[in-house]
This record gives sequence, C-alpha cells and structure tokens, in this order.
Amino acid sequence: MTKTKTLKLLFISLLLALPQLTIANGIISSTIKTPDPYNGNQSWFRYYESPGNTIKDSLILRNLGNQPITIKIYASDATANQAGSFSLKMFGDEQKGLGKWTKVSKSEITLSPDQTEEVPFQIDIPTDLTPGQYFGGIVNEEVTGGPCGPNQEVSGVCQGSIQIKTRSGNRIYLTIPGEVKQDIKLTNFNWKQAGKVIHFNFTFVNNGNVAFEPKAIISLYNIFNQKIATTETTLGKSLPNSTISPIADWDFQNNFGPLTAKAQIYYNQDNLGQFDTLHGTVLSESANFSIFIFPWAISLITILIIMTLSGVYIFRKKQLLHILANCFDYETKADDNIMDLAEKNHIKWQSIAHINHLKPPYVLEAGQKIKIPAKKSNKKHS
Repeated sequence: MTKTKTLKLLFISLLLALPQLTIANGIISSTIKTPDPYNGNQSWFRYYESPGNTIKDSLILRNLGNQPITIKIYASDATANQAGSFSLKMFGDEQKGLGKWTKVSKSEITLSPDQTEEVPFQIDIPTDLTPGQYFGGIVNEEVTGGPCGPNQEVSGVCQGSIQIKTRSGNRIYLTIPGEVKQDIKLTNFNWKQAGKVIHFNFTFVNNGNVAFEPKAIISLYNIFNQKIATTETTLGKSLPNSTISPIADWDFQNNFGPLTAKAQIYYNQDNLGQFDTLHGTVLSESANFSIFIFPWAISLITILIIMTLSGVYIFRKKQLLHILANCFDYETKADDNIMDLAEKNHIKWQSIAHINHLKPPYVLEAGQKIKIPAKKSNKKHS
C-alpha cells in the first residue's frame, strides 16, 4: 500500500468579531456578560476607565455543537496589518498592552454539547497609562491532541491527515479619558497599473492616541482639468502609533493618456472604543499627482506599428545607402532631361529624382552635378 505524504498542521486563524466561533467539532458561542454593544454586537468589550482602575467582566462560552470541545483562552494585543485590517496577536507573541494587562481566570476549558460556562477576567490598567485608545481582545482557540487523529497512525507514521484549528477573538476597546492627540498624516500616495486595473497606494502614519478609519475620494482629471471619474473607498483602520499602507484598486479603462489623480482624504473618527466626546475636530487633507494611463491593448498595437514603421525606415535607409554606393557623378549638359538620362542608363527616372531630391517638373540645368544609379552593366559617364 502506498503511503500518503504527511501533511503539516494547517492553522487557520479566524479573527472576525463575530458572536459565534465555528470550529472543527462544533460551534462555540462567545459573548460578554456586561456588554456595551455597538449596534447590538455583543462580541465587543467597550470600556471607559481611568488609569489605575481594575475592570472585571466575564466571557460567556457555550458549545452549540454535538461533540465535546476543548478551548484555549488567552488575552492578546490588537494590531493593524499593512492593509489596515484589524487582527489579534497569536498565542506566544509578545504582549505589551491589553494582552499583558488582562488576566483570564481559566486558560483552557472543555465544554460538553450545549454546555455553557462563564469565564471571569480582569483588566489591571497601569497607573501611568496616558489618555487615548487601546485595543486588544480575548481569543478562543480550539485545542487538538496532535496532528494525527484516531485510526490515522500506522506503524508510528501519521497517514494523510488534515486538521483545521480555528480561533476567534472578542475585541476589547479601552478608552482612557484625557487630552486628545490627533496626529495622522498621509505620507505617500502613488499608483501602479496592472492590466486594466489601477492600484492606488497610500501610507498613513498615526502618531496620535486615537484611531481613525481613512476614507479616500479619488478623482481623475483630463488635461483640460475636467473631472472624468470619481471613486470612493475606505482604507482600513489606523490604530494609534501605527503605520498602514492600504491599496485601493480601480478598474478604470474608459480613457487613456495624461491624467491627474486627486485624492481627498477624510479621517473618519473611530468611536467604537470610546465616547464620542473623546475626538476633536474632523480631519481631512488632499493629495494629487499626474499619471499617464495607456491600455495594454493600445500599447501593444502602438508598439507593433512603431516596430513596423521602424523596420520600413531602416530597410529604405539601407536600400538608399546601397544605391548611393553604386552611383556615379554626372554633370548635366544643356540638352539633358531626366527621362533621357534614365533611358540611357536603363534605370527608372524616379530613382534619379529620389536620389537627387528633385522636385516636379524635374528640370535640369546645364552644369548641374547629379548622381545617377549605375547598374552592373553600366559604365561611368562624365
């Protein structure tokens, strides 16, 4: 019997702020005991406390599946990746914020089908914590016995198993009241074209103490400064003291040529983690640059045309140089004309006119020095 290759443990991290966690053996419902829900979402913890205080709350877990499930529970700091997506750090990562301040009463529990358990936790807020927003979460992660399941081990070798471990996080949004520092800037705005799609690249640096969700309204203008198209896009989440570089894709293929892209940036206040009074004024800024859109199809056709014309030019140039190399000099007499000279030398009169840049009506004057193409059988004339 041929042995299948041993597959590595496949770890899929589900970091969606949903009240239920679907795992391999069932479904875990994960809510909070004393919520301050945003739009009814009871999977987010929202707190508004002063430095030095302790927050006590509980996580309510319920097994909605038909098999026992073992869950690992731990606190984690939140991060925003380069695209501006909210995520929670992995177990074992260094925790410096809420992941460090939050103590969960149980690190692991096993739930029977339809069993519910309350897991208390507390957040010890440092006494020297400065005002602003702090983000983290409590993660529920499935615990498995190992890469091999029952009846999959043969002679000590794990046979063809694929396991999926999942996790989900209940977000913690902590606000420390005090002076607001709004300091977010757009430090980069450029573009790249990939086929029919334009990729607009942004970089935001947030040195403040509150979070924002940047929104861009991008408009394109032609050479007459006329607006020809507009698109709006949200550019993820910018957490305090973080840098994000989101990309906005635009399938724009209606025009080509020189255009100007102008972006109006609005920094939407993230009020999910605090009371609306924490933020100050609404921030916005603008940026623009010039671009040149040239569709690939037109580019290819243009390149082919240029190559063809270049080939024709080079061929005719080489042909002319070859003819000139085989010409002899001739000084015209009073009764000479282009037709007689062509017939006498067994060549076309157009050749004489072309080489000597003669214009209609092709009149030759006595004593005029011209070049006449010579065939192999011709001898030079004077």
